[in-house]
Amino acid sequence: MANSNYLRQSIKNRRKSLDIKIVIKKSEDIIKNLIKQPFFNYHSSIFLYSSFLNEVKTDSLLKISGIKGKKIGLPLIRNNNIVPGLILKREFKKGKFNIIEPVTDKEFVFDEKTIIIIPLIIFDINCNRIGFGKGYYDRFLKKVKGLKLGFAYELQKVKEIKKKYYDIPLDIIVTEKKIIRRKR
Repeated sequence: MANSNYLRQSIKNRRKSLDIKIVIKKSEDIIKNLIKQPFFNYHSSIFLYSSFLNEVKTDSLLKISGIKGKKIGLPLIRNNNIVPGLILKREFKKGKFNIIEPVTDKEFVFDEKTIIIIPLIIFDINCNRIGFGKGYYDRFLKKVKGLKLGFAYELQKVKEIKKKYYDIPLDIIVTEKKIIRRKR
């Protein structure tokens, strides 16, 4: 099993090399795979990330969720932690790392009917993930309720990730080809 920093950089480079047209097509396929799942309609709120670089694009999911009347949240980065911001109006600004954040002072509240969509760099078939390495989402996921779901391209999959004690596995990974559920 490769060193996680080497693996992270290798997969980031692979993802970075994708043409924007391919990123958009794969992102659309991932969103389609999600919204055709029965649990998507069951859950009344969604907390998603604002896509950055060649991450799976979430703009269309934001729009679809609004049309379906879901309560929507996006992360705000404050003091190296994620603060869940509730979207009331479609007003956004650039935040830390130049990532789009909602202009809001209202906190998004999580419950068992929330889908929490997490970005990632690497995943395995057991729904373990490796992110950018700062621990933002691992610290955040420990504190919230909901269905923890990752968006990724198939090219980000590896056979196995050696989990560390602080790593929080996801419940589901959605790729352009399939839905992967964590075995309990």
